[in-house]
Amino acid sequence: MRQAIPAKIKLEITLRYLATGDSLASLQYLYRVPKCTISTFLGEVLDAIYNGLKEHIKVIFVFIKELYFLIKPINISNMLIIIVELKTS
Repeated sequence: MRQAIPAKIKLEITLRYLATGDSLASLQYLYRVPKCTISTFLGEVLDAIYNGLKEHIKVIFVFIKELYFLIKPINISNMLIIIVELKTS
């Protein structure tokens, strides 16, 4: 049986994904964790981060004309801000 991936490694991968925007394939080779596994726990870790910090998080939506999503992580001091632009067209 395979060993479970430690919570520390899951958090490292998630924070790297947010901070750099690396692809899951890139993270797969960097951490030696299959991208299908990363895609499975990524949402779980993000939910845990949100639930732990939700009183400190402010969500801002920017609406633009094209229809696709852009996620831009920005690191300011000790804060991580993720800007999600909803685009139409």
